[in-house]
Amino acid sequence: MHKQFFWVTIGSAIALLAILIAAFFVIPGPVQAPSSVEEVIQQEDEDCASEKTSQECASKGVGNTLMFYQIVGIYDDAVLEDLNGIRSGITNDGILIHTPSDYWVAWNPFGAREDDPESTLPQMEDPVFSQTSDGRFHLTASAGRTTTEQGNITTGSAQCPLIKEVQTLSADECDETTQPLAIGKRSTIFETNGNRHIIFQGHKQEIKIANLGPADGSALPTSICSTQTRVDTIDELKPGQFSSIELANAGTNLVFSDMAIAQRTNNEWVLFAKGIRQEQIQATKTGDLIEECERGIYRLTSNDLLTWTAPEQVLTSVSLPETYTDASGRVWLYWMDFSQACENGSKNFNRAPIMTAWENNDFTLADPVQVRFADELFESEEQLHYATNANPINLTEQQLGQYQGCLQ
Repeated sequence: MHKQFFWVTIGSAIALLAILIAAFFVIPGPVQAPSSVEEVIQQEDEDCASEKTSQECASKGVGNTLMFYQIVGIYDDAVLEDLNGIRSGITNDGILIHTPSDYWVAWNPFGAREDDPESTLPQMEDPVFSQTSDGRFHLTASAGRTTTEQGNITTGSAQCPLIKEVQTLSADECDETTQPLAIGKRSTIFETNGNRHIIFQGHKQEIKIANLGPADGSALPTSICSTQTRVDTIDELKPGQFSSIELANAGTNLVFSDMAIAQRTNNEWVLFAKGIRQEQIQATKTGDLIEECERGIYRLTSNDLLTWTAPEQVLTSVSLPETYTDASGRVWLYWMDFSQACENGSKNFNRAPIMTAWENNDFTLADPVQVRFADELFESEEQLHYATNANPINLTEQQLGQYQGCLQ
């Protein structure tokens, strides 16, 4: 029995030794190599190419974006105190605005006073900054508060956003024009066929497009006159002319005001317009509805700027839409959001935040994200009016350098 146990023990030891030797000399199988940087980037690109675009993916394409915004009741400049003004900052993700500038322009929203600074511009409504291919900055706005004044266009341009002089373009000298040009925010200037154009509110189911002259900034017209008939192509619009465009698919009771325009990478134009229906307007007059809560933003598209798709409502309880195409070619939309004030019944529209959303790869609109302003008191001080009129412009590296020179 002892001999049997002995040989069993010896056999077990030999077996164990064999297992250890085999484990030591075993040839390892293939091991999955870690992904290269290129593979990681390729996977990220594939993720960002999906129909719905995440905030991270959208922000990657922003590049250097200059964001103008309006301060209502200037509180941080003793000279310009209580005026309205526009300053700017930079965003690299479309959401956080940093490095605020000084005020580029300021004006008295209630009309000039004797004690207003000499630098104050004439009374304006909803001014918009644009930058054209020649690098110049352009300011366009409604010229005043009354219906007649708002029909005129205030405009000025310079190499830097510090606009010191403006002129008024009106239809007063045009026999064929019987109504004001517009009431409401104009679009930014966009270039096509070698000319600068803007789009603005028309009468009821119309919008208007105007030619402000050559893209190189020369020969700015002194007035804006209506064409005798509707144009068939944009080329027919001469500098100093505008034409009404009928929105055949808009229905009969939708009224537009504020306009914003951008262009997709497929060359399709995208128009965002603030709109409200006639019956809602009547209900706001009787007090049954609150106008700020009923206005929506509608999206229309066109290949030729004359024929537009049916308006698609994409947002409600909003105002002052603005849009642009970022460095990657993606279209972003910005707006003032009244939804929270409407939902809680506070009617404190002075604290309405600025929101943004981008077009996904399938052209649906992403979920809204609130824009934030670094180093601005209105973010935390509830008694201050929140910023309005977000106004983004995509900057190339050269244009960024030009803008930084303007800050000095």
